[in-house]
Formats: sequence, C-alpha cells, structure tokens
Amino acid sequence: MKLSASLFALASADICGQCEDHVAAVNEWHNQDNIVCSRYTHPRDYAQFNSRAACKECKIKCVPTEDACPGTDDLEAGFWNKTAMKIREQYIERAAQMQAEKEKEKAEARLARNLTKEMAKYEKIKNKVEEKQAKEDNKAWKKADWEAWRQNKRDEANARRAAAKQAKKEAKAAAKAAKEEAKRKRLEKRALADENKVLFAFYADLEEHYDPLCPDMFLIKDNKKLARQYSDWLMLQA
Repeated sequence: MKLSASLFALASADICGQCEDHVAAVNEWHNQDNIVCSRYTHPRDYAQFNSRAACKECKIKCVPTEDACPGTDDLEAGFWNKTAMKIREQYIERAAQMQAEKEKEKAEARLARNLTKEMAKYEKIKNKVEEKQAKEDNKAWKKADWEAWRQNKRDEANARRAAAKQAKKEAKAAAKAAKEEAKRKRLEKRALADENKVLFAFYADLEEHYDPLCPDMFLIKDNKKLARQYSDWLMLQA
C-alpha cells in the first residue's frame, strides 16, 4: 500500500517545479497586458503513465487578448505553447544572459576609454619631459661647441629645404600626370561619343526606314548601357 502511494506521488509530481510560479515568472518577464500566459492542459494526461511526460504538467501557453487579436477567445486548439523549462532556457534566461553580456561589454568599453585617456595623459607628460630634456641638451651643446651646433642647424635647414623642394617637384609631376590622364580619358570618351553618334544615326535611319513593317523595332538589345545612351540620343534628336 505504501509502495503504490509512493509511485502515485512520484507519477503525479510536477518535475518542472511549481508551475504557478513558472507562469507568474513568464508573465512578469514579458510584462504585456495584451498577452496572457497560463498553464496549458494537454487533452490526455500522460504524466500518470510516463514520468518523462510529466513535464507537460507544466506546459505554458501564451495567448493574445481578444482586443489585441479578435477571435482568440473562440480558439480551442493551436495555442502557442512550450514547457516552462524551454521558455526559461530559450527566452528568460537567454534575455538575462544577453543583458549580462551587454553590461560586460559596456564595462569593458568604459575601461578601454579610461585606459585611452590615461595613456593620452601619460604620452602628453612624456612628450613634455622629452621636449624639456631636448631643449636642455640643445642648450648645453650650443654652449659647449657652438660651431658644431651652428653647422648642425645649417644642415637641418638645408635638409628641410631640399625635402620641401623634392616634395614640390613630386607634387608637380603627379599633378601633370593626373592632367595627362584626364586628357587621355576625355579624348577617349569624345572619340567614343563621336563613334556612337554615327552608330546611333545608322540605327535610327534603319528603324525609320522599316517603321511601316516593324514600328516597335529597337536594334540595340544586348547592351543595356548602349541602349540607354541610344534612347537619350533619340530624345535629344526629337
């Protein structure tokens, strides 16, 4: 007697946990008045025969309200439904995980921004120290060996002038090359346009000649770009 009672208790146990708590958690999670989630009742109760099917004891259905979706009150089947465990895994826990990852990304981005700012401050201080040291070294060199210091200044000035002259020369050559290339393309385009004008005139003459036989003839069929140019040319001629 005790054994059969234990088996009955085991068979009727809700292996998904407290179903009403699950339903409340789902409704609290979606937080929409026009969606109602409740416990789904299977037409046949398998739980008393199969412990694996006992999870159906906590299957949850979610249905839009009549105001949101007229006709739902008359539904007898076809409800959206999943077990509480799946809803928690696929939606609630996943949403929490995504939120946690988002917060982590924000924290990492904030840390990266702070690090960038601190590195910028460090580089600024470092540059100031190096600049100050360079000035002191330059001043000491000038005092110790003025002739060498002066010659170095001349060499640096000459190097700057030579570099500027070379850069100007290269820029001038690049501008000249770009101008020549633009001219070549312009002449090529002009030659193509002239050639197309003759070709278009030939097409137009043929189409006009055969208009009584085939008024819808359009000779350019396999080249969309050329056909578009031909259509524009015809409009200009008209």
